Amino acid sequence: MGLARSIAQLLSWQWVIIILALSFLGPLRRLLDRIVGFKVGGKKGLEARLTAFERQAGKVVESEPTEEKYPKRLDAELFVLLDKQGKQRAKLGVTDTDSTILSLYDSKENERISIFVLPDGSSTLALYDDDQRIRAMLAQAEMAGVAGLSIFGPDGRNGVNLLVSSEGEPSFDITDQRGLHVA
Repeated sequence: MGLARSIAQLLSWQWVIIILALSFLGPLRRLLDRIVGFKVGGKKGLEARLTAFERQAGKVVESEPTEEKYPKRLDAELFVLLDKQGKQRAKLGVTDTDSTILSLYDSKENERISIFVLPDGSSTLALYDDDQRIRAMLAQAEMAGVAGLSIFGPDGRNGVNLLVSSEGEPSFDITDQRGLHVA
C-alpha cells in the first residue's frame, strides 16, 4: 500500500499530462509534418492544408450534388452510417437507458470506439480489441466525482487504473493476471 501511495503522490496531474503528451508526440509530429499551408481568418477561423493525409485514411466518397436543398436540421432517434457494401460503420443514437452513444466500426463491423454520455452527464471513451473487449477507457463520472484512465489486458483481469477524485486526490492501481492488486 505504501508503494501505491508513493506512486500516486509522484504522479501529480502535471506528470499525467506530460506522460500523455509524450505518448502522442510521435503521431502529432507526423501530423504536423504534413501541414503544407496554414491560414487564419475567414469563415472557418483556422485552416490547415495537409499532404498525403488521404492516402492513409482514404478519401470520403461524396455523391454528385443535386439541385435539391438539404434541410438545415435533421431530427431522428438513430443514425446509422453504412459503407458501399451495406456494412454498419458508425452509429449515433440514444440507448434504452437514455444515454447518448457514438460507436465507430471497422470494415468487419467490429465495434472499435464508443463514446457514451450518461443522463447524469458522466462520459466515457472506450477502445475495443478484435474480440470486442474494452482494452482502454477514459472516463469522467459526474455522480462519483472521479476522472480516470484504465488500460486492460486481453483477458480483462489485469490492467492499470489511474484515477483522480473530485477533491483532486490521485490513485494508481495495478492488477495482475490473477486479478490481484499489485500496487
